[in-house]
Amino acid sequence: MAIYHQYTPMGTPRPNHRFVEGGKTITYYPQPYVEYLDAVQAQLKRDNALDDTFFEVIKYAFRS
Repeated sequence: MAIYHQYTPMGTPRPNHRFVEGGKTITYYPQPYVEYLDAVQAQLKRDNALDDTFFEVIKYAFRS
């Protein structure tokens, strides 16, 4: 039985950055993207989809 997820794929946005004391740069993603990744991860865990075969299934599904 196939499980369908409600999340439309989202491309990775360009990261934002800011400069802090000491000349360091902090790189971060916009909050909506972080929330999207958290929601997808939670959905995969709820469906018990993160097992030993996860990457094999993904690799097979998207091979050309």
